[in-house]
Amino acid sequence: MIPSGISEIGIGLGIVLLSGASLYIIEAVFNMSSTLQNRSINLIPYTASSTDKQISLQQDTKTFPNANPILPSSNERTGIEFSYGFFLEVDETTFNGTDDLHNVFYKGYPANPWPLQAPGVYIRGNVNTMRILLNSYTQPFNYVDIENIPIGKWFHVVLNFQNLILEVHVNGKLAKTLPFTDMLPYLNYENITVFSNKVVTVNIPTVSTISFNGSMSGKISNLIYARYALSYGEIQKLFSQGPSTVTQATTKIDGPIYFADSWWANQ
Repeated sequence: MIPSGISEIGIGLGIVLLSGASLYIIEAVFNMSSTLQNRSINLIPYTASSTDKQISLQQDTKTFPNANPILPSSNERTGIEFSYGFFLEVDETTFNGTDDLHNVFYKGYPANPWPLQAPGVYIRGNVNTMRILLNSYTQPFNYVDIENIPIGKWFHVVLNFQNLILEVHVNGKLAKTLPFTDMLPYLNYENITVFSNKVVTVNIPTVSTISFNGSMSGKISNLIYARYALSYGEIQKLFSQGPSTVTQATTKIDGPIYFADSWWANQ
């Protein structure tokens, strides 16, 4: 027979161990849930217009308590991964006939769109082409052009980076890729500026002279960021949700909302 004192001690130790194990499991579940929630963020969960003021999405929580910092990928199976998704409607007044770049958004120095672009999304001023820029450690001016974008109609874009390749998906379909062969993307911790009003011309050695000429004319909606590469199913789900009917300031959504769904057919 086990003495009652020893039995009580054993029971007490069992309770302590069980309580500790329970707390450990609860903490692990909480941390896992928090990590999953922080893997993606809706940066602009509404529809914003370029006729409203420039939008600055702050990243520094020490200076701006309401900032929404985006985090880099962590231990993803293909290495560095990230995604941006958004709906875009480009107005014909964007096109001024000159080969300059009109800003949709970029991540970099708020005071100057160059040299940090990680990424940068622009509309060219002389042709209905969307240009996506992404710095690397060896070459700051890496870009891919998506030609023949629709004008005056909503379309959905996903920038998906995985396996050292930037994929550009338009309306749920892979439109083009930008390989990063023997180089890594140069990411940064600066703000995300939407509809930048900066006008600056820069001379990029071995490339050309590039003019950043303020904002495009149009609307952006449901700008999201994920710290991993989105799956095909996730891209389709974002596309099917459509642009937000919630607006800010004086923004108006012309109805009915419709999409361009065949612009890529002849590419």
